[in-house]
Amino acid sequence: MSALHVLSLSAEFAEAGNWSAEHASEIVHLIVADVIKGIIIATVGGYVGHKLADRRTRKAILQGDFEDDHAVFGDTSFYPSGEMRPESDQEWVNLTMRTFGNIELEKIFEGKHKIALMEYILKASKFCSAENPVVFSHLDKVIKDPVELESTKRAISQYWVNYFSSLMGGNFERVKNPQQDRHVPVERPLIPVLTMEYDSSVKKFRIFLLDMEQLASLPDPDNVRVEVDDQFVRDPDHHYMQRLRSYILIREILESDEGKWIPKYTTVREPTGEMRMIPPPAKPQGISEAAPA
Repeated sequence: MSALHVLSLSAEFAEAGNWSAEHASEIVHLIVADVIKGIIIATVGGYVGHKLADRRTRKAILQGDFEDDHAVFGDTSFYPSGEMRPESDQEWVNLTMRTFGNIELEKIFEGKHKIALMEYILKASKFCSAENPVVFSHLDKVIKDPVELESTKRAISQYWVNYFSSLMGGNFERVKNPQQDRHVPVERPLIPVLTMEYDSSVKKFRIFLLDMEQLASLPDPDNVRVEVDDQFVRDPDHHYMQRLRSYILIREILESDEGKWIPKYTTVREPTGEMRMIPPPAKPQGISEAAPA
């Protein structure tokens, strides 16, 4: 029953001079029914549209042609220069960048959970901004149930750590007989952080490989030089300096309530190639070896 039909009936009742409480009640029922019908149509329409969008995403992931899941993978390092700034007592720090290539995110999550995890990650990326580009920190905006959120974090962690541990050479053979050889490999903790970058109004995934120790002691931007034409120069406007600003921002997010789970769940360990010896424990004082019989 349309609104026009309801108005037409009202006019007929008025012209006939036959308006009664019964007729008024019928008009109210018609109006309420029409409103409810509109709400149902709008709700169903929105639900169907959402499901169609999910289906398109699932189909794209299953076919392996989801073009937006490529992430640029690289790292940024800061090295002491051995040179002092003339106007201060601070040492210049040289910034270098490496790009390892592109990673297809769906390749990281190969397995029975791939579609569900990819959907969560893609939806979380929609909440990224220049103020918070860290994708995983937005999962709580996509998943409201605490139990489901925790299980999703752990599932992401398993795939993420396995993939990057293998990539970084973390799956190496341990000491065969640790009781006889007390040397163990030296490792450094790294966090592969997935971000959504906004470069020149173009959104793209980027994975920063962050050194935990380096992240804790980032240099002052005023003391940083970038490499230009095979030499290091001071250029505050150079696009390489954006990496340092991104690192400072990411550090703040990883220390926040929504991001502090990321280092805990996604840190990988890269072997440095060095070995260290575990010294034998000291004997407790006051205990002497038994004399031979």
